[in-house]
Amino acid sequence: MKKFTLAVIDGETLMDKRLPETKFCVETLFPQGLCILGGSPKVGKSWLVLDLCIHIAKGEPMWGLPVTQGETLYLCLEDSERRIQRRSKRKRSLKLELRSKIYVYLEWREACI
Repeated sequence: MKKFTLAVIDGETLMDKRLPETKFCVETLFPQGLCILGGSPKVGKSWLVLDLCIHIAKGEPMWGLPVTQGETLYLCLEDSERRIQRRSKRKRSLKLELRSKIYVYLEWREACI
């Protein structure tokens, strides 16, 4: 069994530590790293994330906010390949040059810890 060590930091050390500025995919809205989006069913979460992926791949502003261009990993764990393909075609923004910047993952297997 793998030995796990808990990393802790005291409050004084934390408050004295100089931390780098937060980098954003969409300025002030989505920080780089893991973002989890939740909400009621059928309110457009999947469409929002697909649109977000397209804006990041293009490096184009979203809702008037600056966007840092880059690659995205879209974990659409409740959708099928067919649904994501159909939505991507309906968006018409997923041009050939963007397809290599947006990665889609449709299933999650148990992680080995």
